[in-house]
Amino acid sequence: MDLKEFGRRLQMVREEMLRMSQTEIAWYLSMSQTMYSRLESGMAGNIHTIFKVVNYLKHRNLEAHLMFHEEFDLKALVKPEVKETQESSDRERLLELLEHLKTSAKEDYENLTILREMVSRRP
Repeated sequence: MDLKEFGRRLQMVREEMLRMSQTEIAWYLSMSQTMYSRLESGMAGNIHTIFKVVNYLKHRNLEAHLMFHEEFDLKALVKPEVKETQESSDRERLLELLEHLKTSAKEDYENLTILREMVSRRP
């Protein structure tokens, strides 16, 4: 399998199983949407990036190693013991995004406080 085929499979998993946008999954993988797009198109990627993808898919209870099998079957990625409904999956995603927003808002507030202090000290 080459990077182009890996990218095609990754796009299928993202769209059909995770139901996420490129921007969303890129955030979880700590990369830009552009870099993620290049990964899906087979134009970029290295072992470090692929490792991050596999770990994220495992975190989402998918048998990520099966993406590398010659006979790729999207449905085989779902662990048999995990029968997660779409509703609980959406709820988990929403909670993760809310936690990110909370952290981001706190960081933004701290940065604004620093800027305010810097401006108030200027003559």
